[in-house]
Amino acid sequence: MSNGNGVTATIYQAVESVTEKVQEVAAEAKASVNKAAGKVTRRANAAKKRAAATVKRARAALDQAVSAAKKKVAAARKAVAKRVGATTRPGKAKPAAAKKAPVRKAAPKKAAAKKAGGKQAAARKVVAKAKPAKRAAVKKAAKKAAKRAAR
Repeated sequence: MSNGNGVTATIYQAVESVTEKVQEVAAEAKASVNKAAGKVTRRANAAKKRAAATVKRARAALDQAVSAAKKKVAAARKAVAKRVGATTRPGKAKPAAAKKAPVRKAAPKKAAAKKAGGKQAAARKVVAKAKPAKRAAVKKAAKKAAKRAAR
C-alpha cells in the first residue's frame, strides 16, 4: 500500500500547470485589451480634433455671413434714408421747420419758360398728391425734369 504521496504530487503538478496556463491566457487578454484601448483612444482623439476644426470653420463662416448681412442692412438703411430724406436711425426724422426755403433764380428765357410751363404744372400736381414724407424727394425730381425740359 502507498501512503498517497504520488497522487498528491500528480494533482499538485496538474493544478500548477492549469494555473500557469490561466495566467498566460490572462496576460494575452490584457495585452489585447490594452492594444484595442490604445487604438480606440487614438481614434477618439483624432475625431475630437476633426470636430473642433469643423466647428472653428463653421464659426468663421457664420461670422463672415453676419458681417456681410450687417453691411447689407447698413447700405439698405442709407438708401432708404437717402430716398425718404430721414436719418439712418429708425424712428427719427429730420425736423421740417429746420429746412430753409430754396432761393429762386430769375426765370430763364421766355420761350423756354412757356415750353416748360405745362410740364411744371403737371409736376406741381404730382408733388401735391405725394405723401408728406416723400414730398421733398418728389419735388426735387420734378425740378430736375422741368430743367431738362427747359433745355
